Amino acid sequence: MNYTALYVCDTTSSAGDNEIIAASGTGQRICIMSFSIQNESATPTTMILKDGSTDRFRFLGQNQGDSMTWGWGLEQEWRLAENSALNLNLSGANQCGYNVAYFIENVYKS
Repeated sequence: MNYTALYVCDTTSSAGDNEIIAASGTGQRICIMSFSIQNESATPTTMILKDGSTDRFRFLGQNQGDSMTWGWGLEQEWRLAENSALNLNLSGANQCGYNVAYFIENVYKS
């Protein structure tokens, strides 16, 4: 496998869906190697990582500093649907941080 690793590290605080990585375009998809999400507020916050509009990973950060980290082995990455964005849904307007390592791959169709 030949790819260029990309990284995003930031925060967001808007209730609802927040685009973390924009859709890569027709014929391509985002492949997540690892992610970490963290509640940076003092308010309990449910965080849902989504493949476009589809819920995939749900975490309740009950306290400030609570986090969830996930990683995959080589060639076992979380592959989003073709031309789909990675979104982080927040249950309230509370500050949450995220780190994502990913790459973009072409989708081959037979």
